[in-house]
Amino acid sequence: MEAVNRRESDAIQEIYKRYESALRSVIQSVLHDEGETDDALNDVFVQLWDHADRFNAAKGLHGFLVTLARRRALAGYLGAWPIVEVAQTSRYCYD
Repeated sequence: MEAVNRRESDAIQEIYKRYESALRSVIQSVLHDEGETDDALNDVFVQLWDHADRFNAAKGLHGFLVTLARRRALAGYLGAWPIVEVAQTSRYCYD
């Protein structure tokens, strides 16, 4: 994750290769639509790239990404996407 914080594109590509399948499964189980799943998956990796500084290494990358994926999928399912960031916290509100 330090490499992602340094904006090294190879790092995000490696994370994508490692976690794409698992995250796709999480999202697909909620959305049941391939196009929406692809969009949500892309959003998860954009969030990772944009907010890598919020990652807590003690909690692990897999759990962090699954949480992002699940939140994004549920927001899409509820029609509440996009998520609008509130202040400079790690909390989000849904429009």
